[in-house]
Amino acid sequence: MKRNCWLLICVCALLASSAFGQDKCSVRTTHARYGTTCQGFVSTGAGQPLAPFTLLGTCTGDASGFFTCQGTQSFGGFVVPAVDAGQSTVNPDCTGQITYNQGTPSELDINFLVLNDGKELRGMLQNSGSAVQCDLIRMDKDPN
Repeated sequence: MKRNCWLLICVCALLASSAFGQDKCSVRTTHARYGTTCQGFVSTGAGQPLAPFTLLGTCTGDASGFFTCQGTQSFGGFVVPAVDAGQSTVNPDCTGQITYNQGTPSELDINFLVLNDGKELRGMLQNSGSAVQCDLIRMDKDPN
């Protein structure tokens, strides 16, 4: 009887710990400096065809979820600096959204996934006239 009771306690503890581990993300999870690459296609103006797009840079997320990014981007071979900033939200299920509205000609809306305890972020631009995917890899040690 004691053995069955201990077994039941162990099973309950394991189930409870796995349930608590499922919802583990917050803006603190993305409080880091990331190397950033993006690639895809964007329209450079209303009615314009999609052109190849690439970006290489860094993004830093603070403890409140605000991101600042800088780097170099190419629109159809035209290379220009990239400086963007915006507020993110991170959900407990490790999905998130960010709107870059500083340093960009128009708002950029990105849905993303937080992977590997914040060591990687994978995002996709949600704006019409674009097909862009971004990968962010943590460059620093976990500041949390």
